[in-house]
Amino acid sequence: MNRLLVISYLFIGLGASTCSSNASLRVDTAVGTVEGFVNASMPGIKQWLGIPFAEPPVGSLRWKTPVAKSKSSTLIEAKSPPKSCAQYLDPGASIFNDLTPQFLAQPPYSEDCLYLNVITPIKADGKLPVLVWVHGGEFLFGGINTAYENPRKWIERSQGHIVVMINYRLNIFGFPNAKGLTDKNFGVLDQRLAIEWVRDNIKQFGGDPEKITLWGQSAGSAIIDGIQFAWPSDPIFRSVITESGVTLMGTTSNDMNQTSFDYVSKQLGCSANNTAQGEVECMQKVDAELIEQVLFNYTDSGATPALYFGPQADGKIVFTPAEYLSKGEAGDYADVPMLVGSNAQEGSSFVPFSVNSTITAAQITTLTDEVVQCPVARTCKFREDSGRLTYRYFYTGNFTNISPVPWVGAYHFAELPLVTGTHNDYRSPSTPFETSLSHLMQDMWLAFANDPREGLKRYNWTPYASNGTALVLGRDGVLAQPEAISTIDAGCST
Repeated sequence: MNRLLVISYLFIGLGASTCSSNASLRVDTAVGTVEGFVNASMPGIKQWLGIPFAEPPVGSLRWKTPVAKSKSSTLIEAKSPPKSCAQYLDPGASIFNDLTPQFLAQPPYSEDCLYLNVITPIKADGKLPVLVWVHGGEFLFGGINTAYENPRKWIERSQGHIVVMINYRLNIFGFPNAKGLTDKNFGVLDQRLAIEWVRDNIKQFGGDPEKITLWGQSAGSAIIDGIQFAWPSDPIFRSVITESGVTLMGTTSNDMNQTSFDYVSKQLGCSANNTAQGEVECMQKVDAELIEQVLFNYTDSGATPALYFGPQADGKIVFTPAEYLSKGEAGDYADVPMLVGSNAQEGSSFVPFSVNSTITAAQITTLTDEVVQCPVARTCKFREDSGRLTYRYFYTGNFTNISPVPWVGAYHFAELPLVTGTHNDYRSPSTPFETSLSHLMQDMWLAFANDPREGLKRYNWTPYASNGTALVLGRDGVLAQPEAISTIDAGCST
């Protein structure tokens, strides 16, 4: 998928239009007392938007391990969505730029972005399961201000779970791979700190810290899959939901000579006559927007090789694909259940886009297998071999309000509006079948979060086995039906 230029549109209902005076909206946390709100248009939920979990990673804290936010002595009004992290965006044609901008995080962006949102039912008893949402975006873009990813409607419908949405540093700010730095994967460390914050504070919001599920999509899924390997004996969470993303999708061994950071620093006058440490110190003083502009200009020019600012194997919390596979086969990762799946036409998001595309179904299938399907298949296989409980789905929904041109089908990201409940919000009303499929997926995801080992039995969803079945969602007017793994993975060799 291309890095994307946001098309502005009205983003309705994120902030507080009406605030309740209910004392339960003031919550004491490790960062201070935070005050949320109840929106008059959605009276069944409470929201706390923009809670800081780390000190701003700016100045001398740029490219440093995140520092837990110190406790404030003044009230923190958590009533406005935080800015998404600094990012550079590609104006190229894509289904997201051209037709479905609701999948894109909204500007403005900021380097000061380590905040999270907490959304709960109007009554939360301290025992509710908690889903921690980690957004996707190739580690380069995205954020928690993304219309289609807002889970408010799901929470209002269920009244049975809490969602915490977290920001983390992106591109060069999250994954600099600079010669003068010991650490490389600050975006992953941001996520770990946010998860620790949830563990330590969610009880006050009505959640159960023993019932945390990590939930992500695309790059967000790949990272949370990887977190199982980074902290295998202390994962904090008890289960994982990964949509269209696993560690084996990633290329964590790019830019081994660390030239990408050098290129950017040279453009900004920080490389000449500087040591590696001096280069970093110089770059810490450069305005974030100027850095992002250099990245954008290079990418937009079509220059090669591409700059790489993503997770980098460090032997500590991020590993090479071969290491992930080896660790997976050896069972050297957290023993937690996983709900994992992919979409039937993932490749539609990765091919050159035009409304009247001449891309064939065979080309899309080949790319789907290469980028997503087969890495998911390999992950499920080593999980089976190492005795980990896994539930696998295969999403096939093709709905005109999410897939406005038929050839894109169930593309990368297309399942998300059904899980969050936002599918009916843009372009055209949802069909009754689409709504029913959304409700079923929501109920199954929540059943898994409530009881990762037994909760899906009521849906006749059998655990993964390589000679067994996966659950196909939305095919040919059928909400859910089993299909042989061998059929779904016909294009893969595991």
